[in-house]
Amino acid sequence: MNGDEAGALRLEAYAIVSADGMLADASGVMPEELKFAADQRYFENRLYLALARFSPYPHRIAIIGGSAAFEQFLDRYDCFHLSRASGVRLPGGRPIFCTVPPQTPEEVLARHGLFAGPVMVLDAARAVTTVNWSRRPLS
Repeated sequence: MNGDEAGALRLEAYAIVSADGMLADASGVMPEELKFAADQRYFENRLYLALARFSPYPHRIAIIGGSAAFEQFLDRYDCFHLSRASGVRLPGGRPIFCTVPPQTPEEVLARHGLFAGPVMVLDAARAVTTVNWSRRPLS
């Protein structure tokens, strides 16, 4: 592998959280109320973009969590795809990052040098949105 291929590698994360920043319930399980077909389609479509242009060298590595995995790469993500289910609360659940709460997931991402893109509505009826946080601000 030459330097060009190695330099093209992107590290991306995909997560969905509840309104209170949780990605699992108190037992560490992602509950059914945090699973949405629209979010799953978004995730799968993004992953299939890596396969659309087959190459012997990977261009993206996708991190899909849990908390420890998401924390480990905070300073290295090129993009963090953060979906939010605003109508779901998981009191006592497992937060996406160890400082949630009192911070929000968005505050954590911003503190680690990521910039928010526009809010995309995935499922308006169920209040599910996603924001792509990237290393460079959108112009």
